[in-house]
Amino acid sequence: MAENSIVLKNVTKRFGKSVAVDHLNLEIDANSFVSLLGPSGCGKTTTLRMIAGLETPTEGEIWIGDRLVFSAQKGIDVPPNERGVGFLFQNYALWPHMTVYKNIAFGLENLKWSKADIKKKVDELCELLQLSDFLNRYPSELSGGQQQRVAIARTLATSPQILLMDEPLSNLDAKLRLEMRTELKRLHSTTKATFVYVTHDQLEAMALSTSICLMNTAVLQQYAPPLKIYAEPVNMFVADFVGNPAMNFVDFSLETSGSVPFIRREKETFGVEALQEKELKASGKDVILGIRPEDVKIGSAGKIPGKVISSFPYGMETTVIVECMGTNLRSVVFGSINFTEGQEIMVDLDNRRTCFFHKETKELISLGKISHIKE
Repeated sequence: MAENSIVLKNVTKRFGKSVAVDHLNLEIDANSFVSLLGPSGCGKTTTLRMIAGLETPTEGEIWIGDRLVFSAQKGIDVPPNERGVGFLFQNYALWPHMTVYKNIAFGLENLKWSKADIKKKVDELCELLQLSDFLNRYPSELSGGQQQRVAIARTLATSPQILLMDEPLSNLDAKLRLEMRTELKRLHSTTKATFVYVTHDQLEAMALSTSICLMNTAVLQQYAPPLKIYAEPVNMFVADFVGNPAMNFVDFSLETSGSVPFIRREKETFGVEALQEKELKASGKDVILGIRPEDVKIGSAGKIPGKVISSFPYGMETTVIVECMGTNLRSVVFGSINFTEGQEIMVDLDNRRTCFFHKETKELISLGKISHIKE
């Protein structure tokens, strides 16, 4: 097993009667960039802190490479400073009385590195993170983004093979966040370290990660590459959480008596081509259709009448709320187009990539295609 892989086996963390993380099994490959994503209180920061050794699990095992660093059963708990991980916090925690150079060199001085080696390492990191002009400045003389880069440089100075990050960009403004995302992606490819990154921002997780671990109420919901989570969400929580604007969910009645299944709503009927047709037919008389806003098409070629409720032009694209089939649908129209409130329009549902969810369990039954049938 590579030395910078991480494996969590049946890890549980309880605080009194509340469960913060519930029987989590997770394998993080060496050199990957894994985001722990989910709403506040879902257990993602607790998971990160348990990997770091800053929080003690109630049950389970944690392996870093082929080394068992925690086992509740065997009474093993390797302290944080011996786990070979770097930790980057939400607040940068820079020493205010030390220059940029001193802040970055601090950990290396503690490791008794020679002055020449420390200077070489600090210069190398400052070049990588574009900090060479600020070596003699103090944290108070730096912008938020510069302070963040110093914190990253300080964490990387000891060459950790695993870098754990807890919402490190949340204190930055939107422009700086974008710049730092680019920086983190570049750092990941140059350092060859394993990055584990906590965020509640699904766009950030989608943009940065090789895989996303999506959690809700202490439980792992789905662990997969970003585009797989987007295209094949395992349940309605995942489908709703990932994607902006969020996926549309529409109730349909399901008819499976004929050779081809149909779904109906209001006066509209669609033929269904499901990848798991057997499971769809066994799911009951009702089904929830999940369709992404970019697949709700507005235009003269549409077959379903609709009316614009509101329109939000963003320049490159416009988000439109459409009243259609007795419900409101979110649509994304690409291009600089605006719509007027109350405007009558025609709508089509792109038939290539639809999700069918179980009405009761909210789990994904099947992916499939739909085709509008004129009755």
